[in-house]
Amino acid sequence: MLDEVVYLFEEMHFKSMIPDTRIQADVITYNSFINAFCKSHQIGKPTALLKKIKDHGIQANVYMYSVLVDGLCRDGRHKDAQKIFKDL
Repeated sequence: MLDEVVYLFEEMHFKSMIPDTRIQADVITYNSFINAFCKSHQIGKPTALLKKIKDHGIQANVYMYSVLVDGLCRDGRHKDAQKIFKDL
């Protein structure tokens, strides 16, 4: 299933680069991706994705940060979780 999530994300990203297409990822889309990565213990991907989200001018919401902090803590990366929490 996670492979399908990655494929969908890449396809959405590619199509968003084509003029006159209406496929745009929003904060809800990114929340879903981050949640899927955290649940599959691929915690490196959502932290990189958070940077991309900020670079695209999308405002991360409390849910996104909560999922990411929870995923980091479950992975034993408490210092990284604290850093994300401080960045709020």
